[in-house]
Amino acid sequence: MAKVELHINGYFEITFLNPVTKQPVDDDYQLGIMDNLQQGEYVLGMDSKTVKDINDLDNVLYTFVLDPTVNVSYEFDEL
Repeated sequence: MAKVELHINGYFEITFLNPVTKQPVDDDYQLGIMDNLQQGEYVLGMDSKTVKDINDLDNVLYTFVLDPTVNVSYEFDEL
Protein backbone atom coordinates (compact mmCIF):
# COMPACT_ATOMS: atom_id res chain seq x y z
CA MET A 1 0.00 0.00 0.00
CA ALA A 2 1.51 3.32 -1.08
CA LYS A 3 1.66 6.09 1.48
CA VAL A 4 0.46 9.54 0.53
CA GLU A 5 1.45 12.81 2.16
CA LEU A 6 -1.35 15.39 2.37
CA HIS A 7 -0.83 19.13 2.73
CA ILE A 8 -3.93 21.20 3.54
CA ASN A 9 -3.85 24.98 3.36
CA GLY A 10 -6.80 27.25 4.03
CA TYR A 11 -9.69 27.93 6.33
CA PHE A 12 -12.35 25.70 7.86
CA GLU A 13 -15.54 26.68 9.65
CA ILE A 14 -15.63 25.09 13.11
CA THR A 15 -18.84 24.41 15.02
CA PHE A 16 -18.54 23.50 18.70
CA LEU A 17 -21.15 21.06 20.01
CA ASN A 18 -22.39 20.03 23.42
CA PRO A 19 -21.06 16.45 23.76
CA VAL A 20 -24.31 15.17 25.30
CA THR A 21 -26.98 16.87 23.17
CA LYS A 22 -24.86 17.20 19.99
CA GLN A 23 -26.36 20.69 19.58
CA PRO A 24 -24.21 23.75 18.75
CA VAL A 25 -23.18 25.84 21.75
CA ASP A 26 -24.37 29.43 21.97
CA ASP A 27 -22.20 32.39 20.94
CA ASP A 28 -20.96 33.15 24.48
CA TYR A 29 -19.72 29.58 24.97
CA GLN A 30 -18.11 29.61 21.53
CA LEU A 31 -16.16 32.77 22.36
CA GLY A 32 -15.03 31.23 25.66
CA ILE A 33 -13.92 28.01 23.95
CA MET A 34 -11.92 29.92 21.33
CA ASP A 35 -10.33 32.08 24.02
CA ASN A 36 -9.29 29.02 26.05
CA LEU A 37 -7.89 27.35 22.91
CA GLN A 38 -5.84 30.43 22.02
CA GLN A 39 -4.49 30.66 25.58
CA GLY A 40 -3.48 26.98 25.53
CA GLU A 41 -5.91 25.95 28.27
CA TYR A 42 -7.91 23.71 25.90
CA VAL A 43 -6.68 21.36 23.19
CA LEU A 44 -8.34 20.09 20.02
CA GLY A 45 -8.27 16.36 19.39
CA MET A 46 -8.22 16.35 15.61
CA ASP A 47 -8.78 12.60 15.26
CA SER A 48 -11.45 12.36 17.98
CA LYS A 49 -12.97 15.80 17.17
CA THR A 50 -13.05 16.70 20.85
CA VAL A 51 -12.11 19.68 23.00
CA LYS A 52 -10.44 18.91 26.33
CA ASP A 53 -8.95 20.86 29.20
CA ILE A 54 -5.14 20.57 29.14
CA ASN A 55 -5.25 19.65 32.86
CA ASP A 56 -7.94 16.95 32.46
CA LEU A 57 -7.47 15.05 29.20
CA ASP A 58 -9.80 12.24 30.30
CA ASN A 59 -12.98 14.31 30.03
CA VAL A 60 -14.50 15.70 26.85
CA LEU A 61 -15.77 19.26 27.26
CA TYR A 62 -17.06 19.75 23.71
CA THR A 63 -17.02 18.08 20.33
CA PHE A 64 -16.67 19.89 17.02
CA VAL A 65 -17.34 19.69 13.30
CA LEU A 66 -15.00 21.12 10.66
CA ASP A 67 -16.39 22.24 7.30
CA PRO A 68 -14.01 23.38 4.56
CA THR A 69 -14.56 26.81 3.04
CA VAL A 70 -13.90 27.76 -0.56
CA ASN A 71 -10.46 28.92 0.60
CA VAL A 72 -9.00 25.42 1.12
CA SER A 73 -6.45 23.81 -1.14
CA TYR A 74 -4.98 20.31 -1.04
CA GLU A 75 -1.68 18.93 -2.30
CA PHE A 76 -0.89 15.21 -2.48
CA ASP A 77 2.55 13.60 -2.78
CA GLU A 78 3.27 9.89 -2.93
CA LEU A 79 5.96 8.80 -0.48
